Amino acid sequence: MRHHGAVKTNLAVLCGLAANPVTPEQLLVRLAALPDGGLLGPTVALLEREHLPAPVAEALLRHPHPEIRRRLAGHRPLPARVLLILAEDPEAIVRAQAAASFTITGAADQASSENVVDPSTADVLGRLARDVSPQVRAEIARNHGVPADIRATLVEDPDPEVRRCVALRALPDAALYRLMHDSAAQVRQTALMTAVVCSPHARFPQDLFDRFAAGSAYTRQSAATLVILTPALLDRLWAQPDLRGGLAANTSLPVEQMRACLADADLAAELAGNPALPAALLDELVDTGWPQVHRELLERVDLPPRLLRRLVEADERRWPMPLVSSLLPEHASLAERLSYLDHPHRAFRRTLAFSSDLPADAVARLATDSDFSTRLLICERYRDVPPQALVEVLARWKGHSREKLLRHPALPTAAMAGYAAGDSPRDRAAVASRPDAPVEVLQRLLADPVLHVRTAAAANPALPDEALQRLLTDPDATLREAAASNPALPVEQLERLFADGLG
Repeated sequence: MRHHGAVKTNLAVLCGLAANPVTPEQLLVRLAALPDGGLLGPTVALLEREHLPAPVAEALLRHPHPEIRRRLAGHRPLPARVLLILAEDPEAIVRAQAAASFTITGAADQASSENVVDPSTADVLGRLARDVSPQVRAEIARNHGVPADIRATLVEDPDPEVRRCVALRALPDAALYRLMHDSAAQVRQTALMTAVVCSPHARFPQDLFDRFAAGSAYTRQSAATLVILTPALLDRLWAQPDLRGGLAANTSLPVEQMRACLADADLAAELAGNPALPAALLDELVDTGWPQVHRELLERVDLPPRLLRRLVEADERRWPMPLVSSLLPEHASLAERLSYLDHPHRAFRRTLAFSSDLPADAVARLATDSDFSTRLLICERYRDVPPQALVEVLARWKGHSREKLLRHPALPTAAMAGYAAGDSPRDRAAVASRPDAPVEVLQRLLADPVLHVRTAAAANPALPDEALQRLLTDPDATLREAAASNPALPVEQLERLFADGLG
């Protein structure tokens, strides 16, 4: 219990109510309006909710603590009117977070934006780009959800960190060229890397190479990729063997010079990624049979099926194979993708498993694929996988999606019980959060030696009411908070808990 003035408060229960997904909106608004004197916990819990109702967000706008308003500005999704108000906040840390949170649909990574931005929003974004705080301007500069024409106004900003941030994202070619000649080395380097990644078709005057000629081998190669190749410049750069890889990727490289790259496996691999490659050379690159060349060809979207089916696997000891770009859902119909269901090349089956629209028979086949990565992708993305396939993936996979897989609806009860009794607190906590966990498993996990396992069980809606009511008065504040966040609690009790929590 915490004393607030002369009143004893059950802060843990109030925090739990703020996190509870079934707490009524009007009760959330009352939690948002709690006085500031030591009662930040429930407010922070509100801001950790996946969905924050608009009236609650509007109530938090008036919070006196700048850190709360900063966190509010970072909550997504957030009503546009709330974000616009936060963008005018007197505190720079709040305005900076608001600047980072604006997202104009379709603006991301567009070198020249044609998005129709609401005039009031455009006006606010423009003011943020001219803010007195370089921290705010830097957030506008780095935000790929802000249209490029607004970010481009920061190319001449007096602060080099702001200019570096604006160079991090796609910009019109002229703006990138200006930044690649900036007085600050970090700005120049960042702009060069962005041009390579975001503007592969752009070409710049020959003085660009001279600007980076004294840099690292990677920097010089990157500059060689971007510069317009005159015959004299090509002769000069080709005479330097360490630049030939960059030149092979240059879209202004003459076709006869491209063909010369076919004699060397490493140069041919660089050539395979060249966006300006003539169709005839695609055939010749496939004909080389070199796995490293075929690896690069997987990422092209213009490779016809007759060539695509001939690609061979590359060694994955250093780098995993990429997905097949032309077979991603945005580039290929379901029927076309399914025609590769039995392709011997793992990258094709992995790409198919990356889809989210596969029929049940394809899911079942890929769930038992010989390639582990294919099986993992299917288990991560589909609910209707064979239970045994999921068990076998979990026996091997310890990565980022393990908790999600331990909550998978296809996990057999026997396997669930085994993980609940296992040595891993991470696994036990994941099982404790399953809404279909057997009662006897939850009862055992409530006595787990690890606190976060017990709290996961206390918040589980499958917990018997008797155990849940007991936890609401537990001496451990963390367990009381978890119990108060349990969505199995009836609404009437939530109201009583709020009143009792205030003392």
